[in-house]
Amino acid sequence: MLGNPSRPEPVEGPLDFAGEPAGLVAIASRFRPLGVAAAAAIVAVGAWYATQVVVLDHSASAAVNASVAQGGSPLRPDATILVSASGAGVELEGAQLFRTEVSDDGSRSAEQAVPVRLQSAGEDGSFQVLSANAAPLLRPDGAYRLALRVAAPRPALPMPRTDFLDQQYRFSTVTSPHPRLPNTVMRPRWGDPVSFTWSEPMQDVAANVQPAAPIRTWVDPADPTRSWVQLGGESGAGLADGQTYAITVASAQSTDGMTLQEPASFEVAVPSRPHFVDVPTAPVTLHYAESFTLKSDGDLARADVSTTSDVPTQISVDRNQIRLALPQYRQGAEFDLNVTSATSPQGAPLGQPVRIHFVTPPALEAPTVEPDDGTVGVQPYSHPAITFPEPVADQAAATRALQIDPPVAGHWEWTSARRAEFVPNTRLPVLTDLTIGVRGGPDGPRTVAGGYLEDDVSATFRTTDFKKIEVSLGRQTMTLFENGSPIRTIYVATGVSAAPTPTGTFSVYMKAPQMRFRGVNPDGSHYDIPDVHWVMPFWGDYTIHGAYWRPRFGVPGSDGCVSMTDADAKVVYDWADVGTPVVIHS
Repeated sequence: MLGNPSRPEPVEGPLDFAGEPAGLVAIASRFRPLGVAAAAAIVAVGAWYATQVVVLDHSASAAVNASVAQGGSPLRPDATILVSASGAGVELEGAQLFRTEVSDDGSRSAEQAVPVRLQSAGEDGSFQVLSANAAPLLRPDGAYRLALRVAAPRPALPMPRTDFLDQQYRFSTVTSPHPRLPNTVMRPRWGDPVSFTWSEPMQDVAANVQPAAPIRTWVDPADPTRSWVQLGGESGAGLADGQTYAITVASAQSTDGMTLQEPASFEVAVPSRPHFVDVPTAPVTLHYAESFTLKSDGDLARADVSTTSDVPTQISVDRNQIRLALPQYRQGAEFDLNVTSATSPQGAPLGQPVRIHFVTPPALEAPTVEPDDGTVGVQPYSHPAITFPEPVADQAAATRALQIDPPVAGHWEWTSARRAEFVPNTRLPVLTDLTIGVRGGPDGPRTVAGGYLEDDVSATFRTTDFKKIEVSLGRQTMTLFENGSPIRTIYVATGVSAAPTPTGTFSVYMKAPQMRFRGVNPDGSHYDIPDVHWVMPFWGDYTIHGAYWRPRFGVPGSDGCVSMTDADAKVVYDWADVGTPVVIHS
């Protein structure tokens, strides 16, 4: 209730102090015991008074006025509200102001009282409604109810009284700009701005961002109800990969001058830049029929890839990987793979360019074939051999590329990582042209590094009648056989007991007219003989050779070799062919 609570209940509408004749009759009846004359006098006085009241009431009606119109145009927050009361003896008793918050979506909060006070606004008896505290009287986005009470005196019998008039005014304030922000994280393409709309046409917008990053905001000139936010500098400079940024719209002003009342925030997630993972820093060796795959930590929409080689390459981009293949493989090549740029499906650019150096293994050089091409007189019991310049990685695969033509029953045997011999089941056919060789290409022998023969390699030789060298350790003799018959026997010196000559069946695998021998004797002394003549190795370092420095033969005396006079060695050297069997027994 407005005013003094002890006063009568307020009366709605204009006050009407009309006469009350029925009341006068009632008063006269009360005074009848005093006498007819006295009662008549009192009634006469009352009638006169009532006449005066009627005149007075008809000349003065109580009214209350306010400078706000019911349902009129919304007020600005800085609007002045003036109130006044009119009528004889009418006084403004008090004012109350109530506010209901109206949201952008039209929803309303509970009504709240706004503390107010009245301050005289001039001699005309008007008052200005002011805030009773430091807070503003009016705020945007409000529905207000202004309640005023006036007191109007009313002459009445038996006693004058005061009536109260309550008047309410309902009005609203202008709406402030409200950003209509998404309630989910915005995920624009890399470098693209984001936009949102406002409840009002806007003139200016300002925002800040956390974590700190370059930010720019502007109002769309074609649609002032839309504003834009650009994160990052040119091409997204200054943004962190995959970072979610909190953008706060800190201030804004609409075209009618209203400002943003409360800061509002939303989130923007920046796409992650693609980064290639497990990028090799050392040169990558690319073998025949192999490909190389470079993987990214995210999908790629496109990539700029090139190579620095004239070797034909095949490059494909598939989701999160780049694949490199060599459709026309070339050995001993070097080139670089360059990924200068790439983008994700969200437009994020490549985090860092990539350069990878590739090499292909050098080709396997041609092997040595024994016997040489065109050799005549190869012993049927010899073991033709192929010696590669470097170790062969996969001997099983290499064996499938070794050939002898026409076919001979037998098998290939690897005596070392570089050398393979063909071992016939019995012997090679006599007086026959045989071709031994190895097939080139990636399916043939390969080095440890992966190189292979570019071309086929072969040699053709002709076998002779059967020859054999037989060494008796017990008799210290060497016998030369042709077609099973001995044709010559000579004395030799084989290994001493501390360095015995091996027993078994071997073959002459090479011939050299002179070699240098160096080594250690069984007694620990060293030897170095620069001119050993007529040398024929038959197993490892064990050889048949001349020994001009030895005074006596027929007794053991060597470090394991089969030695003889230079003259006898020359005879054996000229007679024996590469592949001639060497049979040593006790």
